[in-house]
Amino acid sequence: MESIISIKKLNAKVADNLPSDYLPVKTNYNECNWDIVAGHFISFAYGLALQQYSKKEFEEDCRQVFMSQQVSAEQFRVIHKAFFESENYLRLGPISLLLHTQNEDESKTQVHNASKKVAMSLSTLLGPFKEELSEKRSEHFIGELIILTLKRKLANKPNESSALTYLPYLQEKFLKDFSFMASKPSYMLENIRAFLSIYSFLYTSQIALNLKEWSQGEPTNKPLYFVIDTEKVSLERTSVTERGWKSFAQASESLFPMLSTLQLIQSDIARKPLWQIFSELQELDIDQQQECIDAIDDYCERFVRARNLRKKFSKSPSLEGAFEQLFDLTLAQFKKEYADPSTTRYQANGKYVAAFKEHTAKAFVKAKGRVGNTLVLTQDHLLLLTSLIIGDNKQLRFDELIQEFKFRGIFFDDISEERLIEFYERIGNVERMSDSGDDLYVRQTA
Repeated sequence: MESIISIKKLNAKVADNLPSDYLPVKTNYNECNWDIVAGHFISFAYGLALQQYSKKEFEEDCRQVFMSQQVSAEQFRVIHKAFFESENYLRLGPISLLLHTQNEDESKTQVHNASKKVAMSLSTLLGPFKEELSEKRSEHFIGELIILTLKRKLANKPNESSALTYLPYLQEKFLKDFSFMASKPSYMLENIRAFLSIYSFLYTSQIALNLKEWSQGEPTNKPLYFVIDTEKVSLERTSVTERGWKSFAQASESLFPMLSTLQLIQSDIARKPLWQIFSELQELDIDQQQECIDAIDDYCERFVRARNLRKKFSKSPSLEGAFEQLFDLTLAQFKKEYADPSTTRYQANGKYVAAFKEHTAKAFVKAKGRVGNTLVLTQDHLLLLTSLIIGDNKQLRFDELIQEFKFRGIFFDDISEERLIEFYERIGNVERMSDSGDDLYVRQTA
């Protein structure tokens, strides 16, 4: 049973809520830098680490390498100006992004920590996947020497998070999209920041929408409606107004409470998502299930006292009932009507909800007049996602493209689909294969 759920941690003293591997934010500082996020993510994806290597040290190592290749001091000054003063050395290949993980300024420690938190959340989408460095050499002698100098400082690195992905269906699409991008290094360098920003929001929002359905088995893609950022939106478009930002905002209130409790009950041997833990516990014999029920009930009874909740504990009749009570109490500690009136603990969840809006969702929410906040995708987002979805194909049928958007947690209503076709036509990216125009294909642009 310990490989599924931690009875030991349930039997321990009720402690503070734990941060979750799945969440990209914390209660305090969350202002991330997407260059640093990209650096840490590349470190996880390629299984490589760069330890305490300053820009000054890197420049000096490069200078010595060039000197050994009969490059004169005057010639190196030209190279230094072209590659180091303008920071073009950061655009030579994916591993050059690892230099962003180096913090040489103590005043930026909070930014680095916040950025690494985002990258670690995304690393749970990688699983055992490991991207291999391309053997393709740089297009020019100078770039090749700079990259070779950096490679000498790299060490192998295991993934810091042992948590299994929460959403297998999204992981499948994420790995496909990342692998396609990684096969085109220049394209990846240009788009990795936007890619990670998009998937950070998609992962967080789809976890939120699936979280309370832990008893239903493996999660599925849940409708979340977006519009193109230039669209006008009316109140009559109920899919957009009710199952867009509003849907995510409501679901996000459960993220920190439930995922924090998941962190508590997760086995240290294999940290699994909530739905998988419950599914595997159901496969145990009656005696083992009862042991689990008793441990959860005992924790719940002590939790009510420790948090001074204005809620009553009751013995659970079943495994599902025990889980329901555990998460009901977990949510109650952050609701003013049930929380301890002598503390401000209940306000902590509000900080997380605010952080999701102000940071994770920042690039994807826009106020639309009387409709209020609406989920949006910019034209740059659409171009990137379209290219990733089409991948190695030359083109994809529009209906299939829309289905692939849905698999990634992006839904459009009929009006937005029409605007999307107009957008593709405007950039000359469509081909109609029949006179009626019904057979519409969207071409690859990457």
